[in-house]
Parts: sequence; structure tokens; C-alpha cells
Amino acid sequence: MAEKTSIEKMRDFILTCPFLEDFTKGILIDWHSQNKFGLMPAGQTTIRRVEDIMGGVIAYKQYNFSLYANNFTIDDVIRIETIGFLDRFTEWIEEQSVLGLAPQFGDNPSEEEITAQNGMLFQLYDDGQTGRYQLQIAVTFEKHYNKE
Repeated sequence: MAEKTSIEKMRDFILTCPFLEDFTKGILIDWHSQNKFGLMPAGQTTIRRVEDIMGGVIAYKQYNFSLYANNFTIDDVIRIETIGFLDRFTEWIEEQSVLGLAPQFGDNPSEEEITAQNGMLFQLYDDGQTGRYQLQIAVTFEKHYNKE
């Protein structure tokens, strides 16, 4: 069986959040359609590379994702509930990463870190009543290469 892609790993991980359904009202994350909730990959980058004396290379990398929710009304009650979810979810992501319960992306799990940040109302739609909330998720990890 083929190894899961990065987006599949992150989607499956997010679906384990015990209070996700409170936010999605029972609609699960669907990263490949126009539903109200989604997980979008924002690409990966190499932060730096280090070569050892034997010619091996460690690439320090970061993969970015955006979790979004559409069509929430922006009245005070709903906005406070949504921001509350984003705060709880950010803490949950950090806890799972610290406890080693997050998925592995690289070659050195003990050095991996998953963080969530910048949860906010990203876009207000033309109707003035709905918008897109977005939360950024970053995974930092190592990839090891041997020049043999």
C-alpha cells in the first residue's frame, strides 16, 4: 500500500480532533470539494540544508496548510464561538504535537513540530453576513539524504 500523501496525513489527523464536530456541525472536513469546510495545502519549502562530513544532507523543511470554514454569520455570538473554536483547536494541535500524537512527515519524528496560528476572519463576503475563517497549520520536519 502506498504511503499517504501529506494532505491525507493532515486531513486524517484533523479528523481525530474530539471537538471538531462542534465547529463543523457534523460536516466533516472535505479537502477536495466546495463544501463549507476544507483543508488546503499551501506548499512546502526547504528552510535550510546542512551537509555532514560523510556527504549526508539534512534538509530542514516546512509544509503549510490552511484550514478554512465558510458561511458563518458574523454576528457577535457566532463570531465568538468561531474564535473560541480556533483557539481551542490551536491548543489541541500543539498538545498533540508535544505528546507525539501527530502524524510523521519526515525522517526524525523527535524533531518534528506541528503548530497552528493566525486563526481569523480571513474574508467577508459581499452579503456582509458570511465570511471565511482561516487557520494556518505548519509542520516543520527533517528529510535525510545520503549521496551514496
